[in-house]
Amino acid sequence: MKNKISIAPILMAIMIIALIGTMVSCNNAGDAANCKHDDPSEIEIIPSVAPTCTETGLTEGMKCIECGTMVVYQTILPTIECVAGDWIIEKEPTLYDFGLKYTSCIFCGKQLEETIPRLGSEGLDYEVNADGETCTITGLGTCEDSDILIPYYIGKYKVTSICAQAFYFCFSLTSITIPDSVTSVGDYAFSDCSSLTSITIPDSVTSIGDYAFSGCSSLKSINIPDSVTSIGDYAFSDCSSIREIIIGNSAATIGKRAFNKCWSLTTIEIDENNQHYKSIDGNLYSKDGKTLIQYALAKKDKSFAVPDLVTCIGEYAFNNCDSLTSINIPDSVATIGDRAFSSCDSLTSIIIPDLATSIGDYAFYNCGALTSVAIGNSVMSIGDYAFSSCSSLKSVAIGNSVTSIGDYVFSNCTSLTSINISESVITIGDRAFFACFSLTSITIPDSVTSIGDYAFYYCDSLTSINIPESVTTIGEGVFGACSSLESIAIPDSVTSIGNMAFSVCFSLTSIIIPDSVTSIGNMSFSACSSLTSITIPNSVTRIGDMAFSSCSSLTSITIPNSVTSISDFVFQYCTSLTSVTIPNSVTRIGDMAFSDCSSLTSITIPDSVTSIGLMSFSDCSSLTSITIPNSVTSIGDMAFFDCSSLTSITIPNSVTSIGDRAFFACSSLTSITIPNSVTSIGYQAFDMCSSLTIYCEAESKLAGWNSDWNSSNRPVVWGYTGE
Repeated sequence: MKNKISIAPILMAIMIIALIGTMVSCNNAGDAANCKHDDPSEIEIIPSVAPTCTETGLTEGMKCIECGTMVVYQTILPTIECVAGDWIIEKEPTLYDFGLKYTSCIFCGKQLEETIPRLGSEGLDYEVNADGETCTITGLGTCEDSDILIPYYIGKYKVTSICAQAFYFCFSLTSITIPDSVTSVGDYAFSDCSSLTSITIPDSVTSIGDYAFSGCSSLKSINIPDSVTSIGDYAFSDCSSIREIIIGNSAATIGKRAFNKCWSLTTIEIDENNQHYKSIDGNLYSKDGKTLIQYALAKKDKSFAVPDLVTCIGEYAFNNCDSLTSINIPDSVATIGDRAFSSCDSLTSIIIPDLATSIGDYAFYNCGALTSVAIGNSVMSIGDYAFSSCSSLKSVAIGNSVTSIGDYVFSNCTSLTSINISESVITIGDRAFFACFSLTSITIPDSVTSIGDYAFYYCDSLTSINIPESVTTIGEGVFGACSSLESIAIPDSVTSIGNMAFSVCFSLTSIIIPDSVTSIGNMSFSACSSLTSITIPNSVTRIGDMAFSSCSSLTSITIPNSVTSISDFVFQYCTSLTSVTIPNSVTRIGDMAFSDCSSLTSITIPDSVTSIGLMSFSDCSSLTSITIPNSVTSIGDMAFFDCSSLTSITIPNSVTSIGDRAFFACSSLTSITIPNSVTSIGYQAFDMCSSLTIYCEAESKLAGWNSDWNSSNRPVVWGYTGE
């Protein structure tokens, strides 16, 4: 085998020789090894070449002037994209379409084109709809624009609706443009955007939700396009600056109070081709002209004649119209809607025609200048609050077809001195004449069978009233706080007297309760401070809590045998009461029943009573003696608290418990005997009884007696046998 010669060393030698040759090549024939390339004056800068869209470029290089060696080699730079010159806009973008712009490359002259994004505010919150192709605007999101342009698309999703409350309370929002992709505006969508001055609703929108623009107090006009078929309840209510509303030809439903409290509204214009509504003199009517829906509140006319064709004046039609002093309602009108004329501050008189059958709730509420009302003979019902708070109303004539006077109808009519209730009336509602301060007398006809709770409450000028035989119940608070009422006759038909029925009737001196009455309600005669006597018949089975409390002139009372319980507080603060007869039917004396009866000197508790309640006789400062029968098993906490004149008391063997402070501060009590039956005595039961000696049949304190039962350390005789 022949020896092989390796060529690797040969190649290495050749490369070293070549390198040495390069290093020593010097244009001055000098030694290259002596050229250190550290003198800037010996270095040549080779400038860079910028690349273009057609040619590559070079980076900057460096070469030695002395020896020609490249100190820094140049690097090739790749070509770049075309560089645009000044753009020229060929098509402006809109909410619905992209724009287009073009220019030329400054190097190669190639024509360049770009699309311009659609217009629209950025950062709005949205939700993708179920179809996966459209979306709903849900809120302001991160958008800080005050002039909102809702985009036609967000990403790939077409905007088709604005959800409920999307821009609710966006105070800084001044204008909004809605694209024609949107079909619905949700409830409260722009409610209370108080700085919003303009809005564009496109032809695509078919429905405007409830309260959609309510409270937009800076909005001055609105154009509702032909596409809209439904305008929600209160949609533009409280738009106090709006002057003109234009409604297209497709609106089929305008919700209740849609334009309520639009104080600046001078005209409502309806497209003449609309099949459901029309405009007459700038006011809104149903298409047939039979319903007056909305009067333009900013009209300056002092009087207005409702057209003869009208049969119904709609809810809130004239609400808060403060310019009208008189309104002529024609005979054609049958119905006056709820709040139709409420808060018409300048309206002084009204005649309701004979053909009208109903007056709605709050119909004339708070018409402060209204002095007289004549109600036609066809009216059958007067709604709740219909004339409430008409503070100047002095007289009312009620027609002979009215069967019902609603709740609060004349409440707070503080100038009303008289009223004639016709014999057609069957019911008088709750608080119907509440706080009619000037009403001195009223005749309730025999047709009335029901008088509502608090019907005449706080009629403090009313001196007398007749209750007809047709009435079976005197409701809660009916004549309460009638502070001038001196007498009243309760007919035999009445079976119950409600809670607070005559409470705070300061001038009432006497009252006779007929045998038909079975129940006297809580506080029914409380604070009748002039009441000196009252007869309670045997028919009464229940006397309510506080029924006669604070009757400070009442001197005596007889409780009939039909009563089984003396209720809590029933005679509390009857400071003139000297004697009470409690029948054998009574089994319980309630908490504080005779508390603070400071003139009561003695009382006999019958054998039927088993318990004496909390503070039952507390602060009866004149009470000198009391007999507790063998039937009583418990004496409540503070039962005889501060009976400072009580000198003696006998506790029977039936008593098992004496409550906390039961005889506290009975400073005249000298002795008391506690029988063996008493297993429980409460805290400080005999404290502050400075003259007391306690006689206990027990040999020592029992386990059930409180450790502080005798905290004043009064003398105790243990094992007392009565000898």
